[in-house]
Amino acid sequence: MWINLEKYSFRAAIFWTCSVLAMITLMATAPLLSITPQANFAMGGLAAYFTALILFSIQRLRKVYHAIWQQQLQLTQEAKALNDHAIVSMTDKETRLCYVNQKFLDATGYAKAEVIGRLPLELYDGNAEGMFSSIIEHSQRGETWSGETRLRCKNGKVMLSQTTVLPRSNEKGEWLGTIAVRTDITELRHAAAKSDTIAALRHLSEPVVVFMPKTLELVYMNKAATDAVGWASEEYLGKSVPDIPLGLDVQLLEQKLGTLSKSGSDQVVIRFERWKKTFEASIQLIMLQSGEQRYFAIFRDVSGELQLAKARQEFISTVSHELRTPLTAIKGAMGLLLSGVTGELPAKSRNFVEIAHRNANRLVLIVNDILDLEKIVAGKMEFSRKIGDLNEVLLEAQEANQAYAEQYGVTVRLQGTANSGSGGIRCRKDSSGAGEFAVQRLQVFKTRCRGGSGNRHPGRFDQGKCD
Repeated sequence: MWINLEKYSFRAAIFWTCSVLAMITLMATAPLLSITPQANFAMGGLAAYFTALILFSIQRLRKVYHAIWQQQLQLTQEAKALNDHAIVSMTDKETRLCYVNQKFLDATGYAKAEVIGRLPLELYDGNAEGMFSSIIEHSQRGETWSGETRLRCKNGKVMLSQTTVLPRSNEKGEWLGTIAVRTDITELRHAAAKSDTIAALRHLSEPVVVFMPKTLELVYMNKAATDAVGWASEEYLGKSVPDIPLGLDVQLLEQKLGTLSKSGSDQVVIRFERWKKTFEASIQLIMLQSGEQRYFAIFRDVSGELQLAKARQEFISTVSHELRTPLTAIKGAMGLLLSGVTGELPAKSRNFVEIAHRNANRLVLIVNDILDLEKIVAGKMEFSRKIGDLNEVLLEAQEANQAYAEQYGVTVRLQGTANSGSGGIRCRKDSSGAGEFAVQRLQVFKTRCRGGSGNRHPGRFDQGKCD
């Protein structure tokens, strides 16, 4: 009994208090109302019961109200925190935007009137129809969709966001649309890309240096650059380009950099000598997404390239002066012999001289080809292209190679050249280059057709056949 009273002490106190009050009230009014003591006691008990019931109900309602108030306060705080932190948007049954929070407007740059009523797909960047359909299908099945989305902002930039889309429904379970909660991860992605870029630059074999435009303060040096000058990994911080122990001509560097920024050129190249080697610094002015500028320099050891270029130049000089000049003299001397200036040659001797003359001519052509190749590499090769008849080139090549063909017992026949005077095959050609090409092709062709005959069709020049 006492245990129960202790357990329900509060309710018992209320009940007995109400009973006592009711009994006192009835006892005070009983003589006036002529109520018997038994009826007075019964009415007092009923009054106490209903009074206690009313008080219990009031207490219960107060507890329910307090719980609802606490829950509403929590929801309000959660909604405020969500609105302050996340980008929130809602769509209706027609999948059109019906609500966006201020965070959404601040992130995308749109006004509220510019987005309400539009399909979210219209704000996505690129081809996102498949992803949008997947979001709607998941939502209509009552499922949550989560993934990365790309929104095109009003200024044209793309905002990367981690998005969670939840379905909205009424008390009957009917689908009412979606609610999307986004977190802007654009800077996070850019930071990750920047980190990846720095990691890639760090492992480049060539030294890379990034510095500020005006102060020349060093911003970044990769491992190859710090190792080359004997610095620790971050020893460059707080230093500038003149502090790099490479013996750079700072005045020349600033002059070149000024030319780069004013002329709008892609890059400038500076060469300098250090450690008995020649280095080349290619410097570019790059624009960051923040609008700031940086100089990006890549250093290369070009000593090997310069030595190779020098060797090539010496070879070309040797070929030009010490090979072509004697060959030209030999060819000219044999031409004089063949022309009969020194007297008529015996038939057998003349045959050998003709062979030697032809081979000397071929060597001169090879030397000219080598020199022409050097001109092509240097971008100085000139061609004189004119409209002409391809048949004439073939006929000249046949005449030039007739003796050479007879040496191998090959007969060269040209088909389709009879009407060359009436138009033939018209083409744009360089007279000397086209003739040399045709001669070389015939020589290759004849070596494959020794002791036979070769047919050449101008209409299908590269389809020669041996009979």
